[in-house]
Amino acid sequence: MQYKILVVDDEMANLRLLERLFRGTYEVITAGSGEEAIHQLLLHDIALIISDQRMPGISGIELLKRSAELRPQTVRIMLTGYSDAEALVEAVNSGVVYKYLTKPWVNEELLQTTKRALQHYETLRAQRQLQANYERMQIRLSSLKQLALAVSGSVYDSIDPGISTRASVVRENAVRIARKFDVDSVDLELLGNAAYLAVLKFYSSQKKTGIKNSLDIISHSPEFEEIFDLAEHIWENFDGTGSPNALHGEEIPLPARIIAVILEFERAKDRFAVKDDTTDSNALEQLRWLAGTRLDPAIVDALCEQDHIWGGQTSSTQSAESYVP
Repeated sequence: MQYKILVVDDEMANLRLLERLFRGTYEVITAGSGEEAIHQLLLHDIALIISDQRMPGISGIELLKRSAELRPQTVRIMLTGYSDAEALVEAVNSGVVYKYLTKPWVNEELLQTTKRALQHYETLRAQRQLQANYERMQIRLSSLKQLALAVSGSVYDSIDPGISTRASVVRENAVRIARKFDVDSVDLELLGNAAYLAVLKFYSSQKKTGIKNSLDIISHSPEFEEIFDLAEHIWENFDGTGSPNALHGEEIPLPARIIAVILEFERAKDRFAVKDDTTDSNALEQLRWLAGTRLDPAIVDALCEQDHIWGGQTSSTQSAESYVP
């Protein structure tokens, strides 16, 4: 493989010297200014830039900074005079320069530095390829998790129609509340999957069909271990009286605390719907009653502030004190 090297210097004599030095080993592209170098970067897949620092218009350090934005995979070497110490410190501190050499350069030293720079380029390229492969695998794994949970939901629906729909509602509302707490995208996906799973497990446990065993197929898969673990923590109580580990307060993972609030909201709506009461408003009052014991008060407050998402009202004809679970 013949690498493309971009050599940048406003002095034509230096360009010719560098071009002859690398000719036959690399494909050399020259530029007499920073502006011309940027144009060449847009046209070619450059592996290495060797640039002078002092040039009219765009300086060497500015060129290398802009090249890092245009071609982040490109390795960058700066040629600089002894009087350019301040620019050199800036270049090194900014992280855009792989190595620097002082002018006048020594050919052998420049050739060796170039060789090492291109080895570094190959290392970076291999790392990027591994990262790209990893990201593709994560996307596929995420899709497989979603599919496995959806299939489980369909199985549950065959016994109790509507469970998968309820699980989807809990997942969506838990994710909405989680965004108010700046939960990152990775944890949002975990939270959503755990919320969906928690609903399937909870409502299937109310049935005497044994269908809950359908989750055994995926429960022993390493890919689902984190989801199942988080789903178990939903039953920890904020005051430390829950299970399986009697965790207290913020010891309970934030996603589990969020799902617990949303699931309790759905359960409360079920109970009040049977009584033909004002479902959402009474359900919210129940959450307030449970805040600090079963549930995290901050998450309950966040839900009450956003109750319009579900079409409810925060007012209620029944006080929190008069509620009996």
